[in-house]
Amino acid sequence: KGVSIGNDAHIGSNNTLDKNVTAGDNLTIGNGTTISQATTLGNNVTIGSIVSIGNNVVIGSGVVIGSNTIIAKSVIIGNNAQIGMNVSIGSSAKIAAGAVVPNGTSIGSKKTFP
Repeated sequence: KGVSIGNDAHIGSNNTLDKNVTAGDNLTIGNGTTISQATTLGNNVTIGSIVSIGNNVVIGSGVVIGSNTIIAKSVIIGNNAQIGMNVSIGSSAKIAAGAVVPNGTSIGSKKTFP
């Protein structure tokens, strides 16, 4: 259903990729992750297990997202950002390129990190 994934993808089991999800090359996704509709992922993105990504999210190239993380709708994550495990990111938040979000961090809606 309109899912487009580049070359060399490694996708675990029990994942859901909704319609209009687009991902670049070298995508890695653990198990039990959900990526909602109209989300775009750049090249060389790694997503851990049991991650929930909302609608209309843009994830830049080289991003790493730790397990058990929740990313709400309309979030923008810049290139080469590192999102720790057990992180919660509210809707319409922006994560700067190269940012390092520590494990267990909660970022509110419409906030910018750092």
